[in-house]
Amino acid sequence: MPPQRHALTEQFLESARALGRAMWAGKERCFREFKLHPAQVRILYFVKHHGPVTVKDMAQVMGTTSSAATQLIDGVVRAGYLERVEDSRDRRKVQIQLSAKGRAKFAKFRKDHLAWVAKLLSPLTDRELEQLIAIQKKVMAQVAPIPSNSPSPRHGSGQAGRGRAAPTTPSGHSTGHSSSGHRLKRGPARGGDRRGIL
Repeated sequence: MPPQRHALTEQFLESARALGRAMWAGKERCFREFKLHPAQVRILYFVKHHGPVTVKDMAQVMGTTSSAATQLIDGVVRAGYLERVEDSRDRRKVQIQLSAKGRAKFAKFRKDHLAWVAKLLSPLTDRELEQLIAIQKKVMAQVAPIPSNSPSPRHGSGQAGRGRAAPTTPSGHSTGHSSSGHRLKRGPARGGDRRGIL
């Protein structure tokens, strides 16, 4: 790599990291209102984008056991953000979906988070923002799809990782399907990095 390209790549990497930290700080601030454990927030977010789902689905995507996933889900149900419903195709099965309270909370989170991002982008003109989006798309066009709807796995459960997880790709993402027919993708195998929540 030519020296000039190397220096520019280093600058981009540092800038991207700083922006990622700023973006995550905004997410944390918004999610603080839920007063839930990060693993429970992850459940909420997954159900919001993929629900209704089963406990087995959640255990698979979190890389944990069904009993551990049930404990986490129970806490979110008690908080009023999720509710259990019968599977319309099989009444013996129970699925998890957002409650009215959960949907309202997520709508507020989305509004607050967009306001935070708008503040971060405020130094840019509309034209500059359009150029930034175009450059971003050009870069991402060569990158394999990465799941963007899941916070990091294995938060808050001593049993995390003991269950059998879905097969993963070399990048650490599951390519299996859930028991309710949804295509599941696990987050990175490393714990503690929650920046992929959105």
